[in-house]
Amino acid sequence: MLLAALLAMAQAPAAPAASNQVVIGPHRFTLPPGFIVRRVAGPELVERPISAVFDSKGRLFVTESSGSNEPSAIQAQKAPHRVLRLADTDGDGVFDKRTVFADNLMLPQGIAMVGGEVWVGAPPRIIRLIDADDDGVSEKRETWHDGGTLTGCMNDLHGPLEGPDGLVYWTKGAFARQTHKTLDGELSTRASHVFRARRDGTALESVMAGGMDNPVGIAFTDTGDLLLSCTFVHHPGGGLRDGVLHAVPGALFGKDHPPIREPAHLWTAPTLMPVLVDLGPAAPCGLSVARSERLGLRDRALSCQFNLRRVQAHSLKPAGSALAAETTDLIASDFQDFHPTDAVEDADGSILVVDTGGWYKLCCPSSQMVKAESLGAIYRVSRKDAPALSDPRGLRLDWSAPSPELARLLSDTRHAVAARAARALASRGAVDELVKVVNLAGTPRPGRLGAVWAVARADVAEAGPALAGMCHHSDPLVRVAALRALASRGGETGADAAASLACTDPDATVRRAAVERLAARRSTAATGAILKAMSAPGAPTDRHWRHAVVRALVMCKASGPDLEGPWKAGVHRDLLLTALDQAGLLKSPEKALSLAASPDSGEAAVGRWVLSRHADWDRELADALGAVAELPRWLDAELLGRMAALPEGRVLVARWLADPTRRELALEAATKVAGAFPSEWVQPVGALFSEPAGKIRSQALVLAVSLARRKALPGAWTGALEKLAADKSAPPADRLAAMASSPSPPVVELATALHRDRPQAERQQALEALARAKPSAGEWDAIAGALATASPTDTGRILELLGAKAGPEAGMALARALGRPEVSQTVPVAAARQALAGHGAGVRAVADPVLARIDPGADGERKRVIRLMAELPAGDAKRGHAVFNSAKAACSACHKIGYVGGDAGPDLSRIGQIRSRQDLIEAIVAPSVSFVRSYEPVVATMHSGKLVAGVLKSETDAEVAIQTGPSMVERLARKDVESISPGSVSLMPASLDKQMTPLELADLVAFLLERR
Repeated sequence: MLLAALLAMAQAPAAPAASNQVVIGPHRFTLPPGFIVRRVAGPELVERPISAVFDSKGRLFVTESSGSNEPSAIQAQKAPHRVLRLADTDGDGVFDKRTVFADNLMLPQGIAMVGGEVWVGAPPRIIRLIDADDDGVSEKRETWHDGGTLTGCMNDLHGPLEGPDGLVYWTKGAFARQTHKTLDGELSTRASHVFRARRDGTALESVMAGGMDNPVGIAFTDTGDLLLSCTFVHHPGGGLRDGVLHAVPGALFGKDHPPIREPAHLWTAPTLMPVLVDLGPAAPCGLSVARSERLGLRDRALSCQFNLRRVQAHSLKPAGSALAAETTDLIASDFQDFHPTDAVEDADGSILVVDTGGWYKLCCPSSQMVKAESLGAIYRVSRKDAPALSDPRGLRLDWSAPSPELARLLSDTRHAVAARAARALASRGAVDELVKVVNLAGTPRPGRLGAVWAVARADVAEAGPALAGMCHHSDPLVRVAALRALASRGGETGADAAASLACTDPDATVRRAAVERLAARRSTAATGAILKAMSAPGAPTDRHWRHAVVRALVMCKASGPDLEGPWKAGVHRDLLLTALDQAGLLKSPEKALSLAASPDSGEAAVGRWVLSRHADWDRELADALGAVAELPRWLDAELLGRMAALPEGRVLVARWLADPTRRELALEAATKVAGAFPSEWVQPVGALFSEPAGKIRSQALVLAVSLARRKALPGAWTGALEKLAADKSAPPADRLAAMASSPSPPVVELATALHRDRPQAERQQALEALARAKPSAGEWDAIAGALATASPTDTGRILELLGAKAGPEAGMALARALGRPEVSQTVPVAAARQALAGHGAGVRAVADPVLARIDPGADGERKRVIRLMAELPAGDAKRGHAVFNSAKAACSACHKIGYVGGDAGPDLSRIGQIRSRQDLIEAIVAPSVSFVRSYEPVVATMHSGKLVAGVLKSETDAEVAIQTGPSMVERLARKDVESISPGSVSLMPASLDKQMTPLELADLVAFLLERR
């Protein structure tokens, strides 16, 4: 009876309000005019759905989480998740029956119908779930693909999806190294990828790559354009982060960081490929493309946005040889635990929206406090006035009918019927009938394109020539689809047609598709056609076309002699230089130097970029620079600093340090050098400490501080630095920098400089100096006492100074300081415990009673959040802006709003879209409970025993850069680093609420909530 009552409730859609808002339970849904929504499956059938797919009979297969947030290794052992099969037995649009199709699965990250079977992505594997007797229970499972890696967020794999070409597509994320045998040889990569392979597992290849953390949703347009939704395609900033990509073959996308700098990844320009739709901090999940006209959504991409609680529709249109998009909301909810993870088109054109609920916390830095369970559901979005569609799946049709009869169904307006007919004809190898459909004048465009892809999937010899013939069709979209289908097949079929179309077709997208078809030949025989296409009249100029040309030249192994003629002719020298570089054919810098000196800014940028990629040319460049009368435009500090690894470069920098016209560049370059400080530089740099106050002296001091972090400074500098440190008429920042460079700085004066009212730059210099000081017992008390008035952003660094490595006197000073209310009320207890953890019994005997008195524990933190939510007054966003920028809160030191602020922490430009009032209060009170992706803390252990804690900013074979404070980055030589392990304490200071009045905290929260 209870089940029946719950189902009856699910069947009754709530009446939309005048503004077309629909209330269902805790949700207030907002939809376009004329749309309605109703719940069609709830916790009575499925509690935490993630993704879904229909079979040809209309049964819905749904992946379901158990709700576990245990570590990935434990979930891999327990395999607590499952796949359900839901059915609508009475045809009213509401699901009323379920079976457990498959259980004991790893967290499912995708589901698809492949050849009539259910395939599920369960990291690190893609598994075939076989139900031969169709009883609703899978009796057999086989691993189809094993990626071999499983990381903490379990985002190593998403998918699979069967593409229109019949190949199976999936994604790799998480930056764990995987090695695969591909069509182009062995690929070893940490980057994110979209992979594809034949259904038998052969012919694996990378379709595209990128630096995004989590490539999630894959979808295809009717013409075979691959779309991908992903997180962190940008380094967060200015409201940018996640996006939907037009993932053209071989593309390399952001974010730019070490995994995509590995040699395996092809760069076709100095910059990465552009994003199709920027989503901000959306945490996109499922992605699909609508096929039906019944909701007016045909050909629109539907992106599910976990954080923003909405599904958006992206209308696609041509832009040069690529795509552009216009975006509107399809459905959004104001309920904080509405998290859409998939959008599935039903046969009647309605859209099923899968809401997973509020269970997922493992890698989600939203509210982490325990709260009542929030379960998910499945909702159906449709038009209020949409007439019923008879037999939407064609279940009453005779699917054993002759091929000519099935071919007519390709033009059926019921998209599910047309799709099933295409699959049936492909399985029969009915190429002749499919070609007739393509060529029949009355065939609607969707039917034509469906026939093209059915030919592509047909496993018969006639398919290739048929596709080659379609390359001459009058419809440009048919030509595009045929060329892409041929590219998926590889080989030589259709190569002549592609060579002609690449040069002459009036449609830019056809030309790009033709070049991609030529690239798939992987043969030097295609080089001539590609070069002709590059310079043919009417050739496109957009980024995607240029990418396709460079990629094709590299894939077809164009030789230096092949490209020499076009180079001398001055035709697209930027593309030629890029191809030569990426193919490893450049043996000297002449061509790059020539292009870097070009008056054309685009060409010059490519030349400069290629120079930056070749440390093997640094000796030649340094020799050439020694004779120049004027600095070339392409030279910058990064490049000059790299040259300084060579004797010729060191001599050059030494000369320029003494040259007032080149000194500034030389100083900046010197700070880029991570190794030993060259002896040639000691005298010219030392002379700058006696210069009058100004930019040059400040730059020299920055260099001294940077060097002092790694080793003792040259003795020749000591006198000048000590004199400057004692000069009270000097700018405070210069004095503190001089102290920071000294082996025995004045500790008490430096501790005083840690007051939160002092400028941030001065406080950082003081911290630098104290890190190298050897304080006495009384001086340790001064450092510990500074915690009472320190900025929250400095508290962690001060506690590091007082840690076990400093000795028992430092620990006793911290224990005594914590006994004072003005210190204990401002220092996060967890951080204090960590600082005291390694100290001996004598220190702990003093510290433990103090910690027991001031530590509220986890339950106390929860109570504090609840109390704050109840007690905080109403906030004012305008006042909150001032709090955000104040020295007391110091938010802007680490976080950007728009383009203003620091970058040590996540961008907060749109934080109000994805975080509730409670989330924000929790983050302020206890930031170490969860970490935003890409801002997880790490601890680098040096061979010397030194620990460096912070956020990993970049990593190369030579250097590791760790952000240790608001604008402090420690650059560590890789050879000096023993290990890098996950940290447990956020760079963001805890208990910021104790630094502010209740009104200031309320104002700050109000300001952040308005950042949308």
